[in-house]
Amino acid sequence: MRRFVTFGPALVVLLTTLVTLVAAPAAVRMIRAADAAARARAARQALADDDILQRLSLATANVGEAVLPSVVHIDVRTTGANGINASSLGSGWVYDQRGYIVTNAHVVASATAISVQFSDGRLYDASLVGIDPGTDIAVIRITPLEELIALPRSGEPLLVGQKVYSFGSPFNFKFSMSEGIVSGLGRESTTYANIGGFSNFIQFDAAVNPGNSGGPVVDVLGRVVGVNVAIANNTNTVGTTDQGQSAGISFAIPVRVAEFVAGQLIEDGQVRRGFLGINLPVFDGPAYLRDQLGYIGLGVHVPQVVADGPAARGGLQRDDVITGIDGQRITGVEMLRSIISTMEPGHDARIELWRAGTSRTVTVRVGEFERPDLVRQNIITSLVSIGARLERTDPGATPAFDLVIPGSPAARAGLRRGSTVVEVEGNPVGTVQAFCEALDAADFRLRAPVEVTIEVASDDGETRRREITLELPR
Repeated sequence: MRRFVTFGPALVVLLTTLVTLVAAPAAVRMIRAADAAARARAARQALADDDILQRLSLATANVGEAVLPSVVHIDVRTTGANGINASSLGSGWVYDQRGYIVTNAHVVASATAISVQFSDGRLYDASLVGIDPGTDIAVIRITPLEELIALPRSGEPLLVGQKVYSFGSPFNFKFSMSEGIVSGLGRESTTYANIGGFSNFIQFDAAVNPGNSGGPVVDVLGRVVGVNVAIANNTNTVGTTDQGQSAGISFAIPVRVAEFVAGQLIEDGQVRRGFLGINLPVFDGPAYLRDQLGYIGLGVHVPQVVADGPAARGGLQRDDVITGIDGQRITGVEMLRSIISTMEPGHDARIELWRAGTSRTVTVRVGEFERPDLVRQNIITSLVSIGARLERTDPGATPAFDLVIPGSPAARAGLRRGSTVVEVEGNPVGTVQAFCEALDAADFRLRAPVEVTIEVASDDGETRRREITLELPR
């Protein structure tokens, strides 16, 4: 008997399956699209109902509106030793209504002409009032034809996490504003001794690039809390003024330091620095404090107190550990050096310290760092930053080097261990003090190249003279 095969039911199943396979994904996509649209509408309604982001955005814009009229773009023209003209740029901010403007010393160093531009297009020629290489602060002045808006300055302590804004002309993009938070306080930067010698920086993560130098860093009320000075990047992780690009690690000079320096430059044309009268350690870190003194925590060891100096008269003793000054916690040597040096001579500083297991507070009347000692200290620090160490640092010693790090800028310049300096820019120098004074007068700390004559013992035992050029890295 012949069998008849019916395909109807199978075809129905097959067609149903095909329709399901085709239609189901489309349906799923439609459902998902509808859900996404519903969520987007709900989110947009939530934004309309709660304007917190709009208010935050408006508040940030208001900071810019309040600050930008007081920010300046600075163009600098210089003439090199070879007579070739060059130009550079930076930023600054109006310090007071008399036309004084604060910027970085390295922005206007060796300037032959300075011009200033405001955000509304006004242009002025500026004159140099004074420079302090030790803090990298400079003051210039314009003669305003219209009223200037001076930026208010914050007197409140900063907190890590506090929101800040940076202003300046990064890569010549004039009057730019970036936003970030305070990442750290009391930061030290060894290479920043290239142009200074003191460091007690604010670290923050707002974008800072070449051209921002000298511009203000402000808080949410538009008050200056710091001055842009340096960035850290992948070629130099400790922060320098060298050209680089922001990697989210920027540094600013605290406004207290800027006020201390700018006020004196404006009134006296020079800066008087505080002097405590202690020798500061080189390598006495937390491990030394723990193992040798039994102290666990942050602070600075006092290895020696200068006889009859301010510290001795105030009661500091050898092997004390300084933990705070005037309520500010001390975390390192450079921070301590910076705070003391930017105190007015005669100020009564409350010094918190640890001594033999007990904490106590003493009051020390800050003395004045005499200029010859200050010049010598700053030059010696700058020489160390390029890899060269003087054998002796007392003023009357012969200026001879007992250490030159191989491959360092000093070594590449031709300086060798055992080298003795005999002339600077053609003028004889027979002592460490004379050598340091000559380098300072030649603007060595402002990164000017300085011609130095040295005597070096050759392999045959003869002493020969060589001409070298010492220069701090740019």
